[in-house]
Amino acid sequence: PQRDVIGMAEVVDGDTVRVGASRVRLWGIDSPEAAQTCRRASTGTTGASPAFAGAGSYACGMVATGALLHMLDRDPRVTCRQKDTDHYGRPVAVCSNSEGDLGARMVATGWAVDWPKFSGGAYRDQETAAKAEGLGIWGGSFSLPKSRREQRR
Repeated sequence: PQRDVIGMAEVVDGDTVRVGASRVRLWGIDSPEAAQTCRRASTGTTGASPAFAGAGSYACGMVATGALLHMLDRDPRVTCRQKDTDHYGRPVAVCSNSEGDLGARMVATGWAVDWPKFSGGAYRDQETAAKAEGLGIWGGSFSLPKSRREQRR
């Protein structure tokens, strides 16, 4: 049965939060894995801060986790509307705080990608804009998080 999860969120990684006893996967997005690294382009920035200017690898999984933490800094109270259950039995939900849909914001800032297999392209416009502006992971090169997980198996 699908249910809403409401409460104070703690960030697990760039696409997962814990609300009370529930570990909730953000619906329709995929964020770099916690230990994943990405490469910055030789010009421009990753949209995060001037500290990310210049070429080279960086811990994009940790930065993505930090981006979600930042989104919850001012308002950690979330309402998660369950849409599915993952293969671990955890709720997969659209989670929002007073500033809006966390998944949409993660994609719009370039720290997650739209996952059309599950979202039906719900966050396509945010991803297109982030990619065009070179925000987050789009400021260089990266492996899709799904590909990283498959490589580890």
